[in-house]
This record gives sequence, structure tokens and C-alpha cells, in this order.
Amino acid sequence: MPTLQRLLAVLFTAVLLSACGSAEKTDQLLPTLQGPERWHDLRTFSLEPVRAKGHRLDLEPSVNLALRKALEAKGYRYQADNADIRVLYAFGLSAQAAINQRPVVSSQGTYTRTEINQEQQARLALRLTDAQDNILLDVAGSRTLQHPDLSQEAFDQAAQRLFNEVPRATP
Repeated sequence: MPTLQRLLAVLFTAVLLSACGSAEKTDQLLPTLQGPERWHDLRTFSLEPVRAKGHRLDLEPSVNLALRKALEAKGYRYQADNADIRVLYAFGLSAQAAINQRPVVSSQGTYTRTEINQEQQARLALRLTDAQDNILLDVAGSRTLQHPDLSQEAFDQAAQRLFNEVPRATP
């Protein structure tokens, strides 16, 4: 891989990972086009997973399908090479220790039972750029879910919500 492409891959990995830590939109790192004209003449998209630490290769086809369906529903057409829009995403699952406390009533009174469990946490971060000039189109956001439902339907619904603000493609 040429040096410039490696540098860009490292930069996007860092940007996506920093987006994972916050649900807020962070547009300060790349120049951003403003207004509806930023999507004018954009009709095709490609999907590029960023395989950072924690990325689940086994779930990549489900995430790809969900993202693809959501953008196709907006009128965009998938094109693996030379697409107008690059959709960069990072997806991962991690186990987190969770402490649950609940009251228990017994014949001797009420006490608090503390349980320590492992909970799954899923995180998806998206960044959409104009592939021609690398201008940031949108940071669709970062979403963290406790006890994620890993069904295709759940992935589809999450992708639709993340692309709510993406305008429809112009014919």
C-alpha cells in the first residue's frame, strides 16, 4: 500500500476510534461542506470497514448489508470501486462488567443483593466523505448499545436511524 494511503488509513482509523468515545458529532477534524449542496451529484457509495481493535469480522457481512440497505432506501446505489461517497465505519463488541443491585425481602428483613455480570456492549461509528476530494459529508454518529440484539433486523433498524439526516439521492 502506498505511503499516502497508509497515512490516510491511520488518520481515518484514529478519527473513527475517537468518534466511538462520544455520541456527539465532531466535524472539526476535516473540512465539511455545508447545506444541501454538499450531497448534490452524489449517487453512489462504497463501504469501508475500519478493522480496529475489537472489530468483529464475523458480523461485518450483517453490518455491510444493513448500511447498504439503508443507503439504497435513500436512492443511493452501491458501487465497490470509484463511488461518490465513502462510508467508513468501525464496529465492535466488548464485554463489560456490570454491577446490578436489587432489594431482596426475606423473613429476616430486606437486604440488597449485588450481582456482577458480564454485559455485551456494541459500538458503531460512521463517517461519510466525498470520495473525490475527501471532504467530510457527515458524521452519522456513534452509537453504543447495552445487551445488543445481533439480528439482521436490529442492524437494519440501527442503520436506518443513523442515516435519518442523510438526504435522498437526486435522480
